[in-house]
Amino acid sequence: MQSAGRTGEEWIAEAQARLQERYGCLRCAGGPRLVPTIVIHPTLDPQEAEYFVRGLDNEIFSIDDEGYVQSTVLPPSRKSTRKKILSLFWRHGEQFRLFREGVCQISTVAALTLKYGCPLDQIQMEPTFPSRPDLPGAVDILLKSPQGAAVAFIEVKRDDGELHQLIVGFQYCCEAGSHMKDACKFSRNHRKFELCVAIKPDYFMAVSPGQQTCFHLSYCGEVVAMAEVPVSSLLSKLRSWV
Repeated sequence: MQSAGRTGEEWIAEAQARLQERYGCLRCAGGPRLVPTIVIHPTLDPQEAEYFVRGLDNEIFSIDDEGYVQSTVLPPSRKSTRKKILSLFWRHGEQFRLFREGVCQISTVAALTLKYGCPLDQIQMEPTFPSRPDLPGAVDILLKSPQGAAVAFIEVKRDDGELHQLIVGFQYCCEAGSHMKDACKFSRNHRKFELCVAIKPDYFMAVSPGQQTCFHLSYCGEVVAMAEVPVSSLLSKLRSWV
């Protein structure tokens, strides 16, 4: 499969090189005790790699020398012009690990605007809501209407296994209706249900490298009806905004 003149393998190699180059800056600052090559696990999906690279080339985001993502879709820093909300490299003891989910997050944002035409000013990562200040970071990405209404929440996971657990847990919460996190069988992802009930987006989309599942949501009190729909249903909504 080719896209923009490159094969999937070429996109993956380019994305790996970009990540290794950024990791190299951390290694230079941290000294030779750091391992020379960052581990990418699971391996990159071809489309994920393509939009990671294209996102960099189109300046949708950048990665600074300390591994922090800089983008207009991230909330502004309260202390400086430099954003430190999303780091692609997490320190683990004396080493760094790649924040694998973060790569997929920014690739997803790049695909939303470059592939599907969603304006960047209608995409927000790490959204917060004044009506629910107790749920910061409950979802990864918010898609807004031109008027600022929440149309879709997008949650990104690092692999298919975590994606499956997210969907199973979200379905459980939606069917159960009102219940506390401490009593939830899937407490890890419970806050996403709480935020949906509070904000009532039309869609919930779950993403992992190479996988996308989309649901249309209907609300009756604190019970949420989920209907799996083609991703094209949400994409049609996105295109209607342009």
